[in-house]
Amino acid sequence: MTLITWTDELGIGVPEVDAQHQRLVELVNAFDDAATQGRGTREIGGLLTSLTDYAVEHFADEETTMRNLGYPDLDRHTRLHRQLVAKLEDLRVQYEVNGRRITRPMLELLRYWLLEHIRGADTAIGRYAATAAPASVSRTSP
Repeated sequence: MTLITWTDELGIGVPEVDAQHQRLVELVNAFDDAATQGRGTREIGGLLTSLTDYAVEHFADEETTMRNLGYPDLDRHTRLHRQLVAKLEDLRVQYEVNGRRITRPMLELLRYWLLEHIRGADTAIGRYAATAAPASVSRTSP
């Protein structure tokens, strides 16, 4: 079972951001597969680390895009990013340090947060980019 299925409706219309969102979905699905199939601690921990590291990288890139656009809600959006990174770090600590099992509710929370973030806060970036995009930010129609 795939935890998140990428569809065109998840695209925000900023190609670089959309490509990174697709990669995040792939990593979340790989992590979900490993956790639900009970693969080894090393593999699950490695995927969790990869997911966290990529999220940090993506958020930095997305924040640069917002800054380049002059996006007015940058500060609030950045706080949302920090909250997700904190959740991922907490999940990693719970798993790697405290030996806590990855549960379905944890995975569903991660799924919910990512989808709601893309559909809400990130879609707002796409709408803003459609009207304010400088030449340095490429844009496609969603």
